[in-house]
Amino acid sequence: MENLEKLLPQALMEANLLQFQDALKTDPPPDFSPRYRRIRRRLLSDPFRWARRRSRPLWRRALRTAAGILLTCAVAIGALLAASPTARAAVLHWLREVTEDAILYRPAQESGGPALPASWRPAAPPEGWAVTDVLSTEAWSSWSLLGPENPEGPRGRITCAAYSPGSGVIQYYELPDWTCERLTVSGYPADYYQNSLNPTVGRLVWEGEGGNLFWVRGANVDRDTLLLMAEGMTFYRGPRLRWRVECPPEDYQRVSLCENTGEGQIEWLGRGDFLTFRYIVQPPCPLSLPQREGEAAAVRGCPAQFWPCIVPERERGKVSSSQVAGASITIGPAFSDDELAVLTWEEAGTVFLLQGVMEREELLQIAESVKGERIP
Repeated sequence: MENLEKLLPQALMEANLLQFQDALKTDPPPDFSPRYRRIRRRLLSDPFRWARRRSRPLWRRALRTAAGILLTCAVAIGALLAASPTARAAVLHWLREVTEDAILYRPAQESGGPALPASWRPAAPPEGWAVTDVLSTEAWSSWSLLGPENPEGPRGRITCAAYSPGSGVIQYYELPDWTCERLTVSGYPADYYQNSLNPTVGRLVWEGEGGNLFWVRGANVDRDTLLLMAEGMTFYRGPRLRWRVECPPEDYQRVSLCENTGEGQIEWLGRGDFLTFRYIVQPPCPLSLPQREGEAAAVRGCPAQFWPCIVPERERGKVSSSQVAGASITIGPAFSDDELAVLTWEEAGTVFLLQGVMEREELLQIAESVKGERIP
């Protein structure tokens, strides 16, 4: 009898499999909508939070309906902007779509428009701030900065970005726990979002000169600092220079090139880590450098400073690669900027930085191969 009770469920499962095997072979897998995928992702990430949102009172649902009506009006305005160049010039280059827990900034002209120059940068950051990353293209520019040492807590971080209306970039912000306040930046209306759970996290978004969409995002900073950085966003009109590493190491492969007028950042991958080359013409503030003692050096007769790599030998080159769904995935240890070897120098009004798991002589050899050219 015990054997029968164990075998009976198994037999029923096999009978079902035989009965429906044709349907299982022919029916395609379900094609879930993006909305369903977002709902499922939120449910799985935090079921209790998802349940609280579902149980919101009637007035919150009415507010969402009103947001939908506003969205419909925005779409109608977008159609007008697409049909009338005069309306586009007189109204907006970006549309803001509001949902219950997200904000989306969409170019009014979806595609085909020219990518206007977006070489904007923070002109005068507060004293003690330094550049950590410059990720830009001809259609957008993004600067990341690190604040001074703070004995009372973590250092502040700010990212300043500008997007051309012809870039086609759509900015999406999931803001379930944020408050919004209307401010003014350089005479333009701006939206200030503040995290209700952490008041030191906020962002400013506005459409400014040339129809560019600007946003300044901060962590561990107050609103006044964000406003100061936003007010200082300036279009770069200096020398149009581009710099290249003519002789990168043979065992390194270039993985990224981010460049705009007067700024650039190139990365290569090899030996289990990245080699980074960064340059800024007429930099608005210093580059972020290791907080340890460096050594004097020289590049083509220009004074330079070098910080040796302090990553232990046993940790270097520990990487593994695999193919997943046609993509190459490389896994390895991540080293902080303060552990890597760094070489920096200034030449022709431009500040340069090379950074990687390398020895002094190799970095100096790469630096000697850096060549510049003027952009037409």
